Amino acid sequence: FSGQALSKVRQVMDQVLKGQTAQEAVGSFVKNKVAVAIAQAIREQRRNVESFTQVTADEIGSAFKQLALQPAYATHSFNPESGIESINEALELLEAGALAEQIEAMDMELASN
Repeated sequence: FSGQALSKVRQVMDQVLKGQTAQEAVGSFVKNKVAVAIAQAIREQRRNVESFTQVTADEIGSAFKQLALQPAYATHSFNPESGIESINEALELLEAGALAEQIEAMDMELASN
């Protein structure tokens, strides 16, 4: 991450460490709520993510089915590329938020010991 993306990651992590869920924190940065929901569905489908990766067409299709969304979402956007970009941004920020949730859980566990 660099530039504005790094700033968003830091802000998402700060919000998660203050008690928000990763999805709530990401929703405050990615204005396209459908993209956040799709990214969350894709994230939940991924089991072993070694690094941040770009979303695939199969994952988007599967997320549409899982969320019972019509593919019209993608075709009614004034700029179809912006939908994919929003999903990828949400995926990256969700991963950062999940990392912050894990850090918070470890901190709480250490504090209780």
